[in-house]
Amino acid sequence: MMSKHFEESGYLFDFSNSTSALVADVPQLNGLSAIDFIVEAKDEILFIEVKNPDNSKATTKAKLDFLKDLSDDMYPHKINLKYRDTILREWACGKIPSKPIICIFILEFTSFTAFERERLKNKIFDRLPFSLNKFAPKGRKHLHGFELLTIDEFRNKYSTFLITKVP
Repeated sequence: MMSKHFEESGYLFDFSNSTSALVADVPQLNGLSAIDFIVEAKDEILFIEVKNPDNSKATTKAKLDFLKDLSDDMYPHKINLKYRDTILREWACGKIPSKPIICIFILEFTSFTAFERERLKNKIFDRLPFSLNKFAPKGRKHLHGFELLTIDEFRNKYSTFLITKVP
């Protein structure tokens, strides 16, 4: 049985209580972008991307680079590509079950205000390929929503999964 424990951005994610969980960002993607994890929960599939420039192991340069990326108008598009390419790859491989997909972007960045978080959330949401739902079989809506969460917000909303800081 494959492990459902993954390390990303200074956190250990324990998806033991999921139906399935895998690292989606693998080197064999041939130019496609990918999110970090695909987690099948009881009633939905979570497509999870994690960014943590507040990570204690992140260098000052990495934090400044992230801040520069955030200020770029293309950043929401880059994040969107990760979700879109992952969705398309999973559909093309016949791996999307009938459960709705929730795209989750976990962002730990204390310098980001609530206003900036909401603005980024809206920019990413507006670019997600919800139009793909019209091609889903009758009665199924695959792409169901998008959430921009902190680690604590994720813990509260998805409490069956454990997240701890890597020492």
